Amino acid sequence: MKYEQEIQARKLHKLFFDIFGKESPQTDIQVEGFGVHWSCKVSRNNRRCIISCFEYHGYAISYELDKETVATGRTQDDDELISSVCSWLEGNDLREMYELYKFVDRTIRFLREFQVRVLSLQPEIEQCVNVRIDQEYGEFYDLWFTTQQRSCQVSFYGEGEFPDAEFYWDDSYMFKLSVEKSDIIALLLKRWLCDFAMPSDLEQEFSWLDTGKLAKYYEQGRGIEGEFILSWDFIEEFYSGPMGRMPQSPDVLRMIAQMREQGFDKTLRAGQSLYTFIVSRSRRHGLRTDQPSIFFDFEDDGMTVNYFGTDGEEKLFSPEIEYTPQIEDLLKRLEAENIS
Repeated sequence: MKYEQEIQARKLHKLFFDIFGKESPQTDIQVEGFGVHWSCKVSRNNRRCIISCFEYHGYAISYELDKETVATGRTQDDDELISSVCSWLEGNDLREMYELYKFVDRTIRFLREFQVRVLSLQPEIEQCVNVRIDQEYGEFYDLWFTTQQRSCQVSFYGEGEFPDAEFYWDDSYMFKLSVEKSDIIALLLKRWLCDFAMPSDLEQEFSWLDTGKLAKYYEQGRGIEGEFILSWDFIEEFYSGPMGRMPQSPDVLRMIAQMREQGFDKTLRAGQSLYTFIVSRSRRHGLRTDQPSIFFDFEDDGMTVNYFGTDGEEKLFSPEIEYTPQIEDLLKRLEAENIS
């Protein structure tokens, strides 16, 4: 069975061979891959293009000079792809490639231009904010505006025309906006990062802005408590929704509601792994193996509870999924652990 990615790569090989085979025999054309990972490599002298195939997502291309990647691009247009490869092998420099092909380095070019535009609109940002661009991989980059307590990450997701700006407080996500109108985003960045404007004030200034539930807790000085509470909201939505719904869900949700009535949603973070319900004192989402926690596993014949704390480990089995004094004791012991 041939995957579509292999068919794409071999089709490209034939197209480039038809173009260069007779007129430019010094051009080397190769196909490499396995499974769904296939690429076509076209090189001449010290220049090379590596074209990775992604079925209906088109192609990701890297343009190399002396074995160093100097530009990347992504396109679904075969003609555009072939033309850009020919231009690169014929010796076009980066400036010429930018003029001819909008898709070459599209994301990094946009982020650089956006950075310049923001700093020209709000010069104060450059005085109080650290600005940098990080490469994740390939053509995926992040533009960061950071201060000691707050930050904003501007990134492209998927094939959108504009990136999103995600706003953070103490490394916790608050809200995001599409970066279409740079003048508005620039002002919002200045107010968020330089002026340390409160979310409620921003919502007054920008009537269309919703800074989200968590921002309200941070404004009140209850950021960690807010993160914990919202994690319990999420876990209730999980066991109520299609991804987490199971025969035991009504009993699980009843037990979780009883835990929340006792206030544990303000002191413990809730989460899940597959259908397992987990509570911890983790400061951030994503439990580490060394962090104290309690795992609730639900089975046809009841519930197994595993406690992992600095004061030892304990395992309970209950024929019913219910909130019991034994579980309350474990939750209080976990509550006494340090947040980490």
